[in-house]
Amino acid sequence: MKNADLLIAQGAAVISEMGWLPFLSKDISIQLNDDSLYPIFERNTTIAAGKEGQESLDLVCTDNRGGDAKIIIVEGVEQRKDKNLTILKVPVLNDTRFNDELKLDAVLDKDIVLKIAARSALVHGYEQEEDYSIVKETEVNQLCFGLDFKNNN
Repeated sequence: MKNADLLIAQGAAVISEMGWLPFLSKDISIQLNDDSLYPIFERNTTIAAGKEGQESLDLVCTDNRGGDAKIIIVEGVEQRKDKNLTILKVPVLNDTRFNDELKLDAVLDKDIVLKIAARSALVHGYEQEEDYSIVKETEVNQLCFGLDFKNNN
């Protein structure tokens, strides 16, 4: 694109002058095993307003095939998925007698980076203990999910 740097700078100047803030134009959700979506951050959530958006969820893995819980983070509107943002594979016990408990932490920081961390407590003597957990983390680049701008005034 011709003069791309100039166009980006002009756009940033207009956004700043108008006092607009970025907000999510789509939900950021977890895809459940029945393909339904559970929103972590709902669309119209304002971002970069001087604070981070944070969510923590307790999940139960009922299908432990392969010894991993697969956590699929997607974007979309309500129950319509547009695309996958990231997939975390978290090690679990993989024993049919137990459903593994998982903890998911999501942060949408003021730099518009989505940070996802998940962990399961590995079983030690058939008791789940935080000390034995394995944490899987990933960051989703700020350009990977839908943003729009609205007036802050």
